[in-house]
Amino acid sequence: MPRSAKGGNDTRVQGTNDSSIVSKCSITAQGYFQDEYLRLFVSKTARRSPLINRGYYIRARAVDDYLKQFLATNQDKQKQIISLGAGFDSAFFRLQSNGHLTNTTFYEVDFPDLVKRKGTIIKSNEELSKLLINGKNVESNTQNGIYLTSENYYLLGVDLTDLNLLQRSLKQLGISSEAPTFLLSECVLTYMRVSSSDALIQWAAESFPNAVFLTYEQIHPEDAFGCVMQKHFDKLNSRLKAIGTYPTTEAQLLRLKNLGWQGITAVDMNSYNTTRVSLTERMRVERLEPFDEFEEWHLQCNHYAVIAGYNGDCAEMMEYFKQGHQMISTLKTSSVSILEDSTLTPLYSQPSSTVSTKPVRRFGHASALLHLDKILVSGGFGETEGRHNRLGDFLLIDLKTKRLDEIPASPRIQELGPRMHHTLTALSQDASFLIFGGRSSPTKPTNSTVIFNLDMKSPTTAEDELDQVRSTSLASSPSCPNKSETITGVSQDGIKENTDILLDEDLSLRCPETISYTYLQVDLNDEAPNPRWRHSAIRAVRKGQECVVIFGGRSSGDVIFGDCWCFDVNVLKWKQLDITGAQPTPPHSHTACLWQDSRMVIAGGLSADLCPLNSVYVIDVESCVSQEIELTPTLSPRYSHTAHVVDDKLFLIGGINPHGAHCYTISIVNLTAATSCEYSLPVFDIDRPLMFHGHTSELLSATKILIIGGGGNCFSFGTHLNDTPILMGLPL
Repeated sequence: MPRSAKGGNDTRVQGTNDSSIVSKCSITAQGYFQDEYLRLFVSKTARRSPLINRGYYIRARAVDDYLKQFLATNQDKQKQIISLGAGFDSAFFRLQSNGHLTNTTFYEVDFPDLVKRKGTIIKSNEELSKLLINGKNVESNTQNGIYLTSENYYLLGVDLTDLNLLQRSLKQLGISSEAPTFLLSECVLTYMRVSSSDALIQWAAESFPNAVFLTYEQIHPEDAFGCVMQKHFDKLNSRLKAIGTYPTTEAQLLRLKNLGWQGITAVDMNSYNTTRVSLTERMRVERLEPFDEFEEWHLQCNHYAVIAGYNGDCAEMMEYFKQGHQMISTLKTSSVSILEDSTLTPLYSQPSSTVSTKPVRRFGHASALLHLDKILVSGGFGETEGRHNRLGDFLLIDLKTKRLDEIPASPRIQELGPRMHHTLTALSQDASFLIFGGRSSPTKPTNSTVIFNLDMKSPTTAEDELDQVRSTSLASSPSCPNKSETITGVSQDGIKENTDILLDEDLSLRCPETISYTYLQVDLNDEAPNPRWRHSAIRAVRKGQECVVIFGGRSSGDVIFGDCWCFDVNVLKWKQLDITGAQPTPPHSHTACLWQDSRMVIAGGLSADLCPLNSVYVIDVESCVSQEIELTPTLSPRYSHTAHVVDDKLFLIGGINPHGAHCYTISIVNLTAATSCEYSLPVFDIDRPLMFHGHTSELLSATKILIIGGGGNCFSFGTHLNDTPILMGLPL
C-alpha cells in the first residue's frame, strides 16, 4: 500500500475512536455503566440512542468483567495489562481509582498522533494525572514511541504493524516476559490487514508464555445484518478486514489455536448477556430508557463476540470464562435444511431510466388479506420525503391488476395517526377491518379500537369523484352512536411519484382511482384491554358470533400481558376471557393463528425477562381451555416472526433467535403429530439483503406466502428497510 494511502486509512480508523468514546461517554451519562473519567476525554458529549447505548453497555461490561477477573485471579502477583489500540479508553483510570490495580503495570498502545492527543489530555488534567505514580511526559524519547511514563502507567505511540518497534519500546520500559499478562484488543484487529493482525496475535503468544489474549470483534458477515454492518464500515472507509477470513467464533478460535494459544474460549454478546449478567441487572438496564428495539439489540449482540486465548498459568481463567456460558462452539441446534434461493421471488422491479421504482419498505406495520388478490397495509416505520419516521398511511396492494395505491391517513384524528406494532384483522364483511392497539412511541401505547372500511368504487369523471367525496358517509349504529369520518385519498400524475412494485414481471403504479375509507372509533366500555402493542389478533367465531381475539402484548416500562380478550363485532364490546389449563408465559412479539375454526395457536414470543420462547399453545376460544403442545424435536425459540396454519401444519416465518446458529429460519410444526422441522432462509441478495423480522406475511395458497416489509434500525449502522413484496414458496 502506498504510504499516503496507508496514512489515510490510519486516520479514518483513528476516527472510529472519537465516535466510540462519545458513545461510551453516553452510557455513563445515562446510568448504564459507571466511569467518571470518560467525560474527560470528550470535548463535546452527545446522547446516543437507547439501542446504541445498550450496545456499548454490554461491550464495556464484558471487557470490564474479564479485566477484573484477571486481576482477582492473580491478586498477589506482579502483573501487567497491555491495551492494544487503546484509543481514549479510560480503563486504567477507572480501575486505578477503585483500587483494582495493586501490583499492576498498565501499558496503552495506539497510533502516535492519537497517543499525542491523549497524553496532552492526561498531562493537563489534574483528575487524571494524580492517578499516575510519578508520572512524566517523555517527549524526548518519542523515537521509540514512548510518550508518557510513570511507575504504573505507560503510553506508547506505536503502529501495531511495527512489531519490532513495539517489542523494543516495551523492553525499554521493563516489560516482563514471565509475569501474568492480559493483552486486550477491543475492536482493533479487524481494521488491520489479516497478515498483520495474525502476526500480532502470534507475537503475543511467543512473547508472553503466561498470558491471556482477549479480543472483542465483529462476526457473521454472511447474513442480512452482517451485510448492513459491512456496508457501514465500507462507507466510512474503515473496512472490516478480518471478518471475511474469520467470520465465525469457531474460525476465530481456530485462528488463536493455530497462532500459538493453548486454551481458547469464545462467547457472543447474547450468550454473555443472558448467562453472566444477572436478571436484576438486565431489568435495571431495561428501565433506564424507553426501549422497543429488541430485535436490533439481539442482532447486534449476535454479531459481536469476545474471543480469548490462554497460555501458561493464565489458562486457569478458562474455567471462569466457561462458568455459566453456553459456549458457542457447543451450542446444540436442531437439524436445519436450506431453503433454496429460488423459492424467493422479488415482486419489485429494478430502477430503470423510464420507470421510477418504490418498493414497500417499512417495518412494525400491519397487513391483512382482503381477497387472494388484495392486501391492505397499515402504518409502521418507514421513509417519507427522505426522512425515517412512524407512518400513518395505508397501502392497498392489488396483485391482480399489478397496482399499489397509497391512501393517506387523516391528519385530523389520533385514531388513524402514525402507529407501530398494532394489529389489522380482516372481518367477514367485505373490505372491513378491526384496527387495535399499537403505539406512537414506547411511552404512548393505545387501546383504540377502530372499525375501518374501504370503498373502492371507481368514479369515471372528476365531477363523479367530487360527488363521491361529498356523499360518502358512515351511518353509525343506533346502539352505538360513535363518531365517524370519511377520508379520501387521490394520487395524481405530477403530484406523486410514479411507483413500481413488481408483482409479476412488470407492475407500474398508474394514477390510481379514487379510494375512500370510512372508520368507526369504538367507544370503549369499562371492560376493555389495557393499551398495548406487539400483541396478536385473530378473527374467529365464538358462540355463533363473529369476534376478534387478542392475546398478550407489552405496554410502557416492562409490563408484559398474558391476558386474552374477545371483541364482539356485532355489539362492539370487549370481554376478557378466563383461560384455564396450561398457562402460556406472558409474551409479546409472538404470533396467533386460527386452527380448526375455534382454536387459537400461540407460538414463540419474548418474555418479560427478555428470553425468546419456543412454546406452542392451543387455546380453544369456545371453551377457553389452553394446552401446550410438547414438540419433538424442541422448537427453536423465536420472536418477531409471522405464522400461518395450512391444514394441520403451523409455519413460523423468520423472527429472531438470539442463540440460533442460523439467523432466520422457517419452522414447520405438525400440530397433530407434535413434531417440528426447520429450514434456513437465504440472505437473497448482498445488495438488497432480507431481514425476516418486523415484517408481515400473507398466505396466498397452500404453498405460497407474500412477505411485506421488514428490517430495523441496525445499531449505529443505519436503518435497513427490505425491498418488498417478496413471494416465497413454502417447503412441503
